[in-house]
Amino acid sequence: FARFRKSCDEFFAKKAEFFKRMKDELAANLAKKIELCEKAEALKDSTEWKKTTDALIALQKEWKTVGPVVKKHSDAVWKRFIAACDAFFEEKKKQNVNVHSVEHENLKQKKDIIAQINSILENKETEDAPNKVRELMKKWQEVGHVPYKEKDKVYAEYKAAIDKAFEQLDMKAKKARMANFANSI
Repeated sequence: FARFRKSCDEFFAKKAEFFKRMKDELAANLAKKIELCEKAEALKDSTEWKKTTDALIALQKEWKTVGPVVKKHSDAVWKRFIAACDAFFEEKKKQNVNVHSVEHENLKQKKDIIAQINSILENKETEDAPNKVRELMKKWQEVGHVPYKEKDKVYAEYKAAIDKAFEQLDMKAKKARMANFANSI
């Protein structure tokens, strides 16, 4: 019986040691996850969208590498972490909607400028055309960014209109100089 008792005592000692290590590991994991929650909560109100997005994604990846926690704390700590992440990403989403609406308004303004340049070119009697085109070019520069998918297309239209304007207006200027020269003879 003494040998059996000794074997049982060794077994239960190892079992107790295992569960103590497991408990310590779960406590350490909980501490790491709480630290990640605090970092995420510190970032949730940031308006540095790119930098903070990268930081939160890194925190989410780190979260996945941290092991399990005690079941009674698992849901609470997860909800705390995800609430901080969601708060930031919801605000970022609202900001992006605002940016997209501004970009679409800018696209509309730039298309209007192109239409005005083309209108000036169609109206062949305008003597003030070069000044109007220069004004529209300044206005183009003042208008902000357009949606990324549209930028090359709208710029190509603008460049074509400007090239056409310079070509036509340069010819008109040469004709005017020739007429002035002919009148002076």
